Formats: sequence, structure tokens, C-alpha cells
Amino acid sequence: MGTYYHTRHRKASNAFSQLIRKAKKGDRESLDLLCSLIGGFLASTIGTLLPTDLILHVPTDPRRLKERGFSIPEALATAVSTRLAIPISDCLVLTRPVRSLRVLPPEERAAELTDAFALSNAALIEKKCILLVDDVLGYGTTTGEIARLLRAKGAKAISVAVVAYAART
Repeated sequence: MGTYYHTRHRKASNAFSQLIRKAKKGDRESLDLLCSLIGGFLASTIGTLLPTDLILHVPTDPRRLKERGFSIPEALATAVSTRLAIPISDCLVLTRPVRSLRVLPPEERAAELTDAFALSNAALIEKKCILLVDDVLGYGTTTGEIARLLRAKGAKAISVAVVAYAART
């Protein structure tokens, strides 16, 4: 979709990054705008390009969920699901707290996610084309780990949709 610039980046003031940052800080209006704009775009693209049986979202850490009051990936997944009439499931769960991967060296990121995700109902994804939705793709470690889990549990195909790619500072 676009590039997300962290607060210390010289391009951090662009409108797209500001919108995502506001949503990440718990601003519901920014989340609604993001879902309206991006959800519609993702739905139109996905609806024509990717066969999809089920939509999942990257689970949000309970601490962040409590701080924000909402899950950005879940809200985006719901926006896409509503527009395409494709079922959404919350069967992908976080099994334990995870440190922010952004602050970890590359060699520690994968280890931090080992056994961090599980499926509450693995039968739901068997032989299905899955769309995994997240807000910002930093390194691909989280989506990669989840894709491995989904493949191991029998998913037929996995596609990933994100709002933005995080630029390196």
C-alpha cells in the first residue's frame, strides 16, 4: 500500500504515516478512516486477484489491545471481510506476550516468535485459501512465522495483506 515512516525518520510527517501512527496510539477516528480507505482498496484488489476462503488477522498483544481499545489488524480484516462477504475468524491466537521486534537484532526476531502463535480451531483452515491481514510489515518475521504455522496445519494457500511497509531509519 505505502511506506510507513517511524517518528524519528525524516519523512515521518507524511500524512499516511501520521494516520497510521494516530491509529496505533488509539485514535478511533484515524482507525475508521484507515479502514475505510485501505479496507476498500484491499477489498477491490483481493476480490479480483486472490481466491480467498477465510480471512485471519495477526493477533494483537493484550497489552496493546488494552492501551488502544481496538486491534488494527482485526479492524482492517473486518473491513475487507464485510466488503467481500468472506468469513473472518479469530482462530489465530497469541500464546504469550511478545517483545517488539523493531527493537530486536535480526538474529533474535525469529526466536522471539517461536511458539508465540497457535490456532484455536485448526480444522477451520484445512484446505482453505487464507488471507492474513496485518497493519505494518516491518521485517516479515511475524507474517512468515504465522504462514509457516498455517501451512503446517493444512492451509492450501496463504496471502498476506498489509497497510504499509515500515521504512528503515
